[in-house]
Amino acid sequence: MIRIGAVDLGTNSIRVLIADAGMDEVNPVFKKAVTTRLGHRVYETGVIGKESIDNTVQAIMVYKQIMEEYGVKQSFGMATSAVRSAQNGKDVIRYIEERTGIKISILSGEEEAYLGYLGVRTVIKSDKPILVVDIGGGSTEFVLGSGRDIFYRESLPLGCVRITESFFGENTCKAVDDKIVDNMRQYINDSLNKTAKNILDISDDFKIIAIGGTATTLSAIKFGIEGMEGGKLYNRDLTEFIDKLIVRDEELVEKINCIERGRDDIILAGVLELQSIMRLLGRDFLIASERDSLEGAVYYKINNF
Repeated sequence: MIRIGAVDLGTNSIRVLIADAGMDEVNPVFKKAVTTRLGHRVYETGVIGKESIDNTVQAIMVYKQIMEEYGVKQSFGMATSAVRSAQNGKDVIRYIEERTGIKISILSGEEEAYLGYLGVRTVIKSDKPILVVDIGGGSTEFVLGSGRDIFYRESLPLGCVRITESFFGENTCKAVDDKIVDNMRQYINDSLNKTAKNILDISDDFKIIAIGGTATTLSAIKFGIEGMEGGKLYNRDLTEFIDKLIVRDEELVEKINCIERGRDDIILAGVLELQSIMRLLGRDFLIASERDSLEGAVYYKINNF
């Protein structure tokens, strides 16, 4: 077993995983997410801004200190939707590497999807088919598979930050008009229709495993505990969350911010997307997993395939 540190530069959050890993095994020791909004307005302007870059460098330097304290032997980073979409993405990564000393790879959408699937497979050992859905800040990944067999893999330019900024711009911290929510639902459904049909054309025999901050935050709030693996979220649960988020229910917003400060203004888009996925695929519930592309990346690195 070797202790590895992995950093994920997402559109909304910068995340770190410290894990003890060996052949076919990943045991998380420490995991944390900090909102830096690296992808703030990147889908509008085409570039990553200086404030977002500085916040990201600061977060990674904190993570480096934590990795040293935990005795990490190897470390690496990976960047996703915001960086691969930005005109200055490669320059930003070079700058962050110079400032932090962490080597960072820019993942394609398909690579990101595959690592998410691998991550889930570190905890779900059964060969029964699963559909892993990863709603991020700037993209959503789908992987349908069984064991090591992948039947379908896709990354869509649809995520919490991207949707929120498209409909609200900077105006997110207030109650939401029902008409805007209806328009968001329609936009999300239109964006997901083809993918849902493609998946159902291949198989209707699978469980949905949802990874990413939206699903894990909702699970933590529903069950009253962070880090719980395998929590079920039903359609009725999502409807309740949506109703409260529309009116900016103070108790719910406080709970979200206790888990990850800075997610409360984008999570409505994520919940609407989760519900659309469930409905388009004819499912009444999904299962939230704490394992994701970070565990998948560590697993991939150790097993080298």
